[in-house]
Amino acid sequence: MPDALSAVDVVILAGGQGTRLAAVTAETPKPLAPVAGRPFLEHLLDQLRSYGARQVVLSLGYKPDVFSDYFRDHPPAGLDLKLAFERSPLGTGGGLRNAYPSLGSDTVLVLNGDSYVEADLGALVAFHRAKAAEITLLLTRVPDASRFGGVEVDASGAVTRFLEKGRTGPAFINAGVYVLQRTAVGAIPPARPVSLERDVFPARIGKRFFALGGDFPFIDIGTPESYREAHAFFKRKRTV
Repeated sequence: MPDALSAVDVVILAGGQGTRLAAVTAETPKPLAPVAGRPFLEHLLDQLRSYGARQVVLSLGYKPDVFSDYFRDHPPAGLDLKLAFERSPLGTGGGLRNAYPSLGSDTVLVLNGDSYVEADLGALVAFHRAKAAEITLLLTRVPDASRFGGVEVDASGAVTRFLEKGRTGPAFINAGVYVLQRTAVGAIPPARPVSLERDVFPARIGKRFFALGGDFPFIDIGTPESYREAHAFFKRKRTV
């Protein structure tokens, strides 16, 4: 639906330093690394616009002034963009909690600023609401989950287990897209480092915690190899 996110605030987690990519992008923050001729973050904003998103909060840690300067010169058309700054590194959960004062909607969509998944974001929000979930993950199936770790769900879609990185073979992985109730964001401890993946999500198993999985095209730019693959991915999208 073109207006599926019109009443859903969005947080993009863009605070990481991206040390594995530094040899390729120098000191450019990873979400602003050029991919197919544009900063990677612009591809995410295009996706959000296509679902009618209006309110977007960037959770920033590493080199926040670079983001401020970029968006001063390139204001995002059609989006009310807010910047939430970390005083010290807070991790994914702490960075999300730091954005809490800027959120107004009861339901919040969260994206990792270094990955992109070609999935129906409106359907994800609808699934979350149908399950009366507190937290919902988007999962995508990959042929080798060793770099990511896997996620297991039961027949209802409830998350039952997280699998450690290093296990080879196909599996559903966390695609870096989440829907949370604003109350769940507020429950994250404030002003200290917290990991969504290691601290928040495992503790939610059995507590209105669901996931929607599918064979969604997925790109991340966490390594030089995947960064090169992202260039090819978005160049193909332009020709479709």
